[in-house]
Amino acid sequence: MRLTRLASAFIVISFVLYACGSGAERQQNRPETQQPAAQPARQAEKKPPRAIDPNRFALVVAGVGGEEAYTRKFTAQATRLYETLTTQLGFGPKNVFLLTETTASGPEDGARESEVAPAKRATAEEVRNSFAAIKAAANPESFVLVILIGHGSFDNQVGKFNLVGPDLSAKDYAQLVGTLPNKRVVFVNCASSSGEFIKPLSAEGRVVITATRSGSEQNATIHHAPEFYE
Repeated sequence: MRLTRLASAFIVISFVLYACGSGAERQQNRPETQQPAAQPARQAEKKPPRAIDPNRFALVVAGVGGEEAYTRKFTAQATRLYETLTTQLGFGPKNVFLLTETTASGPEDGARESEVAPAKRATAEEVRNSFAAIKAAANPESFVLVILIGHGSFDNQVGKFNLVGPDLSAKDYAQLVGTLPNKRVVFVNCASSSGEFIKPLSAEGRVVITATRSGSEQNATIHHAPEFYE
């Protein structure tokens, strides 16, 4: 089944809103009295699951938090993202690879521990294993989404995303993405110093989204929990 441009645009827009926190500060500073009265009821509504598209693949990585609060938050956000992909956006659970620093999510951002598939640890080896699995199952018509949630670093030469153990650089991810048989890839790096990922990852058929414009922006980024509506 071919992924249409409209579907691709929907996915990209949805993850832009989620990944890099557009408007997050406004949402956090909004007084509680201004919240719409119908909000709780709307969140409680359950939508029928979207039909699974076997040509959609995703890798969601929650990197090292450095502090317990960040670790729990990153893990919870990745967990909720996994749930959104597999229940609302037509990604099959077997085609979504979830890597986290820990194997259990906290209560932040509405993550439901009992409903999420077991995650593997966010190590360089598991990132490579996930790309290898996607490569083996994908074809030229497939769509691949990669989301990195966590902290990044830049030493004035190399941009990296922080993992458990050795980190992977922007060039490492570019090489891994380059091994895939398909060209349609959306790569979202929500970390600090993520701007250094733009040039190495850019190529025909790809969309690259980062939380910062350059590697010098090293403050923790704000990740705004997503809500998806049709």
